[in-house]
Amino acid sequence: MIKINLLPPEAKKKAEKKRIIAFLGLGIGLLFLIIFGIYSQKVIYYRSLEKEIRMLEIELKRLEPILKEIENKQKEKDLLTKKKQVMKDLMQNTLLYPQFLEELVNILPNNIWFSNLTTRPNPERKELEVNLDASALDNYAIADLLATLEKKDIYSNIDLGPISKTGSENQAILNFRLSFRYQPKPR
Repeated sequence: MIKINLLPPEAKKKAEKKRIIAFLGLGIGLLFLIIFGIYSQKVIYYRSLEKEIRMLEIELKRLEPILKEIENKQKEKDLLTKKKQVMKDLMQNTLLYPQFLEELVNILPNNIWFSNLTTRPNPERKELEVNLDASALDNYAIADLLATLEKKDIYSNIDLGPISKTGSENQAILNFRLSFRYQPKPR
């Protein structure tokens, strides 16, 4: 079979140019269509994000008073817990001071008297740390007090501070400081 081309070569080139322009236009159109599609998709995505942000902000505003109320309730709970612990400590140590003073008065020699008595409770170990400023008429009374404290196992860490002498030669008064721990026997 033989092909015969009756069209002039310029017409063929012209048709070829039209086809190239059409493909080029179609390519550019497709490119713009793809770019517009991606842009539209991004715009829709950003708008949905903005809408979600607005909804979350509204939810946050709605939940802020509830959060503040929860924080206030937590503070109240902590305060009540502290008060409960203080009351518990007080209840545990209610009889500690009367027991201590009764024990101390029973072992105190007649010629010793207190000028200052300070105590500090130690709730964990259920004991009292005691600092005692006292006066005595002679060394033997101080020695008797120390010997009695050391004999009893409810007293520990006994420490006698310096002894100073005041008063006249005939009637000397000995001032001293005594520190110890008192831990009663469990009942």
